[in-house]
Amino acid sequence: MTPEGVLSKYVTYRNREIQSPDHDTIESLEHVVTLWLRPAAGRVHNPNRPRSVHVFWSMQEYWGTDGQQEQLSNPTAGTGIQKLKSLISKLRAVGHQVYVCVYAGIPHIKMNPCEDKQLRLFDESVMNCINCGGSEALVDRGLGFWTEHHKLWEDNEWFAITTTENEVVVSQVLDRYIMRQKTILSLTIHPECVDTYEDKLLLRAAGIGLLPAAWPEKGEAAPEQDCDAVDRMEPTISQELDDMQRIDDSLYEKTTVESLAATYELQGQGQTRYWIKQQPENCCLASFIQITGTQTLCRNARRCLFCSAEHFEEKDRRDGVNPRRTAAAVSLLSKSNNWSSLPTNQIFEFIYTLDKRLQGHADMKKELSYYGAIRSTRAEVETTIVAGQLTSYYVEKTYDTKGTTFCRMSMDPMNQVYAGWLVTIAGKMTCNLGTTKREKLGDMVETALGLLKLIDENTRLLEHLVGDPNSMSNRIEQSIRMFIEADSQRFFTFSKHRPVKGERQPRREHYKKEVDEELEDMDPSIITIEDVLGRFQTRKIFDEVPVINDQDAVMTAASDEEAPRGERSCKLCNSGVTLSNCSCEACKVWRILGDKLSMKRSIPWSGALDVIERFCKRQRTVEGQNVEPGAIPGSASSASHEETCLLYTSPSPRH
Repeated sequence: MTPEGVLSKYVTYRNREIQSPDHDTIESLEHVVTLWLRPAAGRVHNPNRPRSVHVFWSMQEYWGTDGQQEQLSNPTAGTGIQKLKSLISKLRAVGHQVYVCVYAGIPHIKMNPCEDKQLRLFDESVMNCINCGGSEALVDRGLGFWTEHHKLWEDNEWFAITTTENEVVVSQVLDRYIMRQKTILSLTIHPECVDTYEDKLLLRAAGIGLLPAAWPEKGEAAPEQDCDAVDRMEPTISQELDDMQRIDDSLYEKTTVESLAATYELQGQGQTRYWIKQQPENCCLASFIQITGTQTLCRNARRCLFCSAEHFEEKDRRDGVNPRRTAAAVSLLSKSNNWSSLPTNQIFEFIYTLDKRLQGHADMKKELSYYGAIRSTRAEVETTIVAGQLTSYYVEKTYDTKGTTFCRMSMDPMNQVYAGWLVTIAGKMTCNLGTTKREKLGDMVETALGLLKLIDENTRLLEHLVGDPNSMSNRIEQSIRMFIEADSQRFFTFSKHRPVKGERQPRREHYKKEVDEELEDMDPSIITIEDVLGRFQTRKIFDEVPVINDQDAVMTAASDEEAPRGERSCKLCNSGVTLSNCSCEACKVWRILGDKLSMKRSIPWSGALDVIERFCKRQRTVEGQNVEPGAIPGSASSASHEETCLLYTSPSPRH
């Protein structure tokens, strides 16, 4: 259905005309305006009651193909911009009020973004289009209207609205923006207003008389969100819309609330950072610094890690996302409130304490939650690339000292998972959370993960808050993964309505200057790529492991996997003695093999091989005794965990 058909069917105007061009081009649009203005119906008859003309320019004509590659062109001074000026001048010449809504976001609606140069030229042209309105017309970028319009399109079809439900919605969107534009036009002050003011002698005299009067005392500037606007501004009717309705009793089957909470309080999860090195299998060839030819980036953000990271970097720039600035704001807030180190012995205690400290700083919570996500494993990344779904996640990139690119993908499990996990790990402390709303509970977890990410990248600035941020991130992520693997989120029922958002208070100008000063004094961010403790960070040491009095609950104990190999405890005999001192046969074999491999000169291996052979024969005998009927001795299905040994001399294998 055409725009005229939609508005005629669902919205009633007293005097409405709609003109649609034959083609989606500015030339066709100008031609339609010229034809409409020729008869008397297109002209203004009463200067005191001018008609408003609302022009919606999609700009889709500037997406084209150059051979096999899509290419973005831009309006030029001799074509698109000049045509728009001519269109506005013709409408103003007959007395119409003119409002033009261009689609400045058209470059970003394709899955594969355009080249940076093309985007820059297009943005410059859009700014020229906006300025060409001058004092005669209002021209805006159209991001509000066209973004809402875009949400209603049919999949893979531009500007196609095919369902009756979406027709109703688009009619409301059109009506809302037309009324908004008419209001703004009625408030516009045109140059002729100056001449009118000069003729109003009494008004001028009153204005001159008020000149000596002092302005009212400037009120105290609104502090940086010194009350939680979301809580304060939500209507009472919405207080229960997002609340947790019930928890299925099956969640605590064969266990207790405290025991289940303890199973998710993990310790010693290591320093995994999930960076993946750039390879031809995951990144296009043009992204490698070694490629010096004329190849261009593939721009396939769905399957190329590098181009996907470029896509998200561009999106962050458009959205004004700046992690260093957020880190500076956190530093300023922590200093002004004399924050001490956050507790890290327990995951819940860390999240709960952070949320308490951020009470009254809703903007800061929201900023931090943007950076909070679960980092994806290599297997998950490879699966996502094959499926062509990288844009459904978040991809970032960094470089090592040699210029090699490393990428990392993160996922958002959604608030249902975050909220259910937080309530579970809180145990009987759930009542202290202060809310049962799914979105707020989810934001609490994302805020904690976001803060840890910023601390890990800006340790010198924020090390006073958490000394070992990546370790805490791993603990939270692995705990949430356990929750997801158990599918425990299904036991939680929340209302499907989202809470009404409150109004945001503007930040003080003085506060912005303080953040700018903090930002200038910051050290450069340091991103650690290897799975090791970051620079200037202090490893978290756990003094004791909590005991769980529940046979069905599994608690992950503190790990010594990051200690030197000889200082790790023997897991085969569970004696607690280190590998260097343990007297069990497996440790003896391990030490003999290590000694032989560490010798630089050639030495006989016969004695060592005899010891290793006897050990292997013993292992096969033990496995044969433990094998089940029909199973193959030595297979993974029959091996007893207590009698299985892994001998290695290369870097520790990763599980």
